[in-house]
Amino acid sequence: MVADAYDKRKAANNQSVPLSSVSDADAKAFLDRQGNEQKFKEFVENQKLLGSIPKDKQPTDKEIAEAKLNWAKIEVAYERAMAEKANLSEKQRRKIELQLKLQKAQYLAQQYNKDVLIPKLAATTEEIEDFKKQHPEFDTKGKKAKAEEILQRAKNGEDFAKLANEFTEDPGAKNKGGLYVNVKKGDFVPAFEQAALALEPGQIADSTVETQFGYHIIKLVRKGDTYDVRHILISTMISDPANPASAPMPANDLAKTRIEADKEKKLSDELIAKHKITVAEDFKVPQNSK
Repeated sequence: MVADAYDKRKAANNQSVPLSSVSDADAKAFLDRQGNEQKFKEFVENQKLLGSIPKDKQPTDKEIAEAKLNWAKIEVAYERAMAEKANLSEKQRRKIELQLKLQKAQYLAQQYNKDVLIPKLAATTEEIEDFKKQHPEFDTKGKKAKAEEILQRAKNGEDFAKLANEFTEDPGAKNKGGLYVNVKKGDFVPAFEQAALALEPGQIADSTVETQFGYHIIKLVRKGDTYDVRHILISTMISDPANPASAPMPANDLAKTRIEADKEKKLSDELIAKHKITVAEDFKVPQNSK
């Protein structure tokens, strides 16, 4: 923040280029000082700890060189700003101090949110199951029973394509006998694909396969570099009863969303009460005087 404020003062005619007040030559001279290569390595490690750089990422030589030059320019600008600090006006000093306080507050808020609030608001498996018990419209047990009944009919010899046309809730294959052709490996979710490719052509999976979309009855048609497969989907996707126009979601995901929204509202109310926050609904943004 200090380096940026300094740069904006010194590079008034070239503010579109960050740190243009420091030349490449000045930055390289800074890097040549004893100990600064080590300081840069420590800076990189600190950025990894903060999550600004992925710990498993291996940057290229070009990326390292660019990052090192940019870091050096920031350090040079900071040094120069500190050297000129005594010559700044009271208004300039207060502006920089305010920027620093805001930057620190923003960082602390982000860390508190990540380390405390997000884990606190996350819905647990137990909470999701309890929510579903209290809201019968989220219960999908009847869906599984229906899927198993259709599976048994298919295994007893009924025409799979006709069953698919009658029962499948997958709009992509509704009037195609549940057929998908030339499916590439990785196109479908892992549980579905593993069950399909474990079969031989003409075989029907012994049991229904559950995915986030619902329960699948699967019949492999052809296997090779790509594969053809028929399936019947009994969907467990539901729309939010409180918002029927919303897009369907897996029941567990929707329950999770509702639980976390309730937790967030409760926490917000607690924080407002604890810190005696008042929201002025008729607040108007004051206009700058000319």
